Amino acid sequence: MKTKSDYALLVLAFVMLFNPNITVIDLLPDFVAWFILARLFDRAADAAPHFEEARAGFVRLGIISILRIPVFALILFVKGKDPTDNNIITLATFTMAAIEGVLTVMAAKNTFLALFHLGERSDVASLIKPFKSPITKRTVSTDAYKEYTYFFFICKALLYALPDMFLLTRVTDAGYVTSFSPYYPPAILISQILGFTLGTVWLIRSVGYARAITDENKFNDALFSVARDGSIDAYERKRRIRKTSTLLIAFAISTVFTLVVSFDDFRGIDILPCFIFGIVASICIFRLRSQVPSFKPAFITGLLYSFVAAVDYVLSVIFLSRYKYADITRNVLAEKAYLPVQIAGVMHLASFIIFAVCVALFFKAFILNHTGLSPESERYGKMETAYHESLIQRSYRLCGIGILAAAARCANVFINAYVSFSYTYKDDVPSLTVPVSVAPWFNIVIAALSLLYVGYSLYFFSTLKDEVKMKYL
Repeated sequence: MKTKSDYALLVLAFVMLFNPNITVIDLLPDFVAWFILARLFDRAADAAPHFEEARAGFVRLGIISILRIPVFALILFVKGKDPTDNNIITLATFTMAAIEGVLTVMAAKNTFLALFHLGERSDVASLIKPFKSPITKRTVSTDAYKEYTYFFFICKALLYALPDMFLLTRVTDAGYVTSFSPYYPPAILISQILGFTLGTVWLIRSVGYARAITDENKFNDALFSVARDGSIDAYERKRRIRKTSTLLIAFAISTVFTLVVSFDDFRGIDILPCFIFGIVASICIFRLRSQVPSFKPAFITGLLYSFVAAVDYVLSVIFLSRYKYADITRNVLAEKAYLPVQIAGVMHLASFIIFAVCVALFFKAFILNHTGLSPESERYGKMETAYHESLIQRSYRLCGIGILAAAARCANVFINAYVSFSYTYKDDVPSLTVPVSVAPWFNIVIAALSLLYVGYSLYFFSTLKDEVKMKYL
């Protein structure tokens, strides 16, 4: 543990975690803290037992914490349909609290198991011996700190879930249906006071424990000693495998942003912009450059695609902020404003096709170099060739599915420009009713192809990750 940088990051993570939440709203985002802790445990995860389980727990908690954003969007969507429906808030809060409570205790358990195991098998006494609180100067045992950590995180989950019980729909004594209790404001106030009190005690103890470990300055030496005892080559292999696996899974997860998710309340604007996929994928490719020297075509086309997709997204947002698709056939200004969206849609498809082909070739080189037997080996025969061809074909298949999904999205840009109207007649006077797309079923095609692309990406990169592990472990 580095004296200054790592300690500062640890304190930042503790500060992010100590505050209580209000329903699903987290004033200091917990995912920042969880990812910081996961990053700080990177080296330890490859060197000593139990640290990998703790690090994986931090990553899971970071992902769950990020899910607060779409959950909050779902609450806003439901409340937009029915402002009196507070049951969705209680449901969402209790679900998040239950998941986070269980996962947090599991991650804390693995963390203390890893730290105590290392402390008992090395000369890092600060991991297991009592430490002083930085404010009260009171001595705290590591066992007491461990138990209080469990207690704090359980209380943190309960304290932001229980007040929302007062938001459940109920019938008053007078027979009225209400979705708000007068006890809700004081319940929130009490939970916040208790949360900050318990959190402050935990924060002070956590900083004291981290300070004691940092002052001793033996943590990294102990990790190196453990890694050396278990073979430094094995340690380096594990680090490389984990880095590669993380990048492959990140690439797969980024394809989620190719899905089309839009709501009428948001004027039909897609809330999952494609350019985020391009940015994340480009970063993953760049981070894998040491393993695939011919990374530049995929990386450059990835940046190009990200730029074009961002322009396409901005143009569509500008259009939908001013008009609806139904306006295109009735308003000349709307028709002219939609032309740049159509041009950008075609460029989006063209840039994606180029990027997808380059990605397929990138992973072809990756497969040949980092799975199975090397083609340069004298033992490379028909079985090895068939094995590599099978993986390469999957890469090409992924490319094809992605292109089909992108082509469907591009086609929809032009389909949206043609809207028909159904008319009803009253006293022989035509009355305009609901606008209807010329192909209302096409959204199902887009959704099916996009889900297929995401699903196949998860399958392909998960398989590739396993094959990399088999080669190097």
